[in-house]
Amino acid sequence: RVACGLLLAAWNPRINQRREEHSMKVSKLMTPSPVHACHAETTLNEACQLLWDHDCGILPVVDDEARVVGTITDRDICMAAYTTNQPLSNLPVERAMAHQVFTCKDSDDLTRALQLMQANRIRRLPVVDGEERLVGLLSLNDLALGARSGSVDRKQLADTMAAICEPRPREEVAAPEPELVAAS
Repeated sequence: RVACGLLLAAWNPRINQRREEHSMKVSKLMTPSPVHACHAETTLNEACQLLWDHDCGILPVVDDEARVVGTITDRDICMAAYTTNQPLSNLPVERAMAHQVFTCKDSDDLTRALQLMQANRIRRLPVVDGEERLVGLLSLNDLALGARSGSVDRKQLADTMAAICEPRPREEVAAPEPELVAAS
């Protein structure tokens, strides 16, 4: 049976293509470094400037060895501005960043990365190397471009987007702490 399967794969290029889709590595699709990042001590004002200058919606937060310790999004910054009523130049990224960070390795199969994005409703996934250093970012945009070129299965893309965009149950959505919200 194995020999027959190999013969079929050699004869039918669609079988080889399916195997390649299932074993596509994240490194083939991700946006490679240089990925713009910041440190936990960076001010939210400086983070906003980086997001604006580089037309992106997320910054991985890295330590001095380029290891990912969190992420900060434009939404995180907006919510920090709302809940603290302080100038962004007075607030460090650490105060607003997501401390629970999900990453994948550049050597991971794309399927694993998609499952991670789906399960955790992540639109952008920092990609790290074997030493946990930031080497890229895998985003919905990368997946959409991959689907357009045929290197990502469109159903996988649709399933991933549906899982990410599904509204969270109301009890999972935490309200801002009342003492942080500015009095009107």
